[in-house]
Amino acid sequence: NGARSAAVVKSNDPAVQDYFKKQMAAYSQRASDIQKQLEDSVTGAEDRKVLDAMLAQRKIFNDIRNDVFRMKEAGNDEMANAAYDSKMAPATLAYSNSIRELVTFERGVIDSAATSIDNNYRSGRSLLLGLGAAALLLGVLAAWLMARSVTGPLDHAVEAAKAVASGDLSRTIAVDSGDEIGRLVLGFNDMLAQ
Repeated sequence: NGARSAAVVKSNDPAVQDYFKKQMAAYSQRASDIQKQLEDSVTGAEDRKVLDAMLAQRKIFNDIRNDVFRMKEAGNDEMANAAYDSKMAPATLAYSNSIRELVTFERGVIDSAATSIDNNYRSGRSLLLGLGAAALLLGVLAAWLMARSVTGPLDHAVEAAKAVASGDLSRTIAVDSGDEIGRLVLGFNDMLAQ
């Protein structure tokens, strides 16, 4: 609104002044809405400090602008121009700078949050990769143990079958499981016993 305010003060055309005043009113309403959202979202003391500094500059700017506009409306163009140059222009600059400081501060907050999110993502990804590798190793170990539980008794059964084939009927196989392989070995032992 600083440039629009300057146009109102420096112009002597009422149509131009009205045009910019309408734009300023709409922009001021939008700025007030944004200000309300900012006030509702502020959580930290440092956020509040930076926002309050900007709001204080906004109030100073609005008060000076309203004074200068009253001078202009009263027909005191020379006084309004002098007040614009000595008070309003510096207040506009200070208000703009306070907005920049708020934006810079909030950008820092956002960057910090983004860094934290990225770190959490990387940590979570590393954890998931580690857990996946551990699960894979456990799966391989379980598969190996299951294969050994099947192939070990089968190896003993094959050895006993070879012994029987060579005429040694005294050979028996120790049975330590009740699964299909264990029943097969029991059947083999029964066959040898008869």
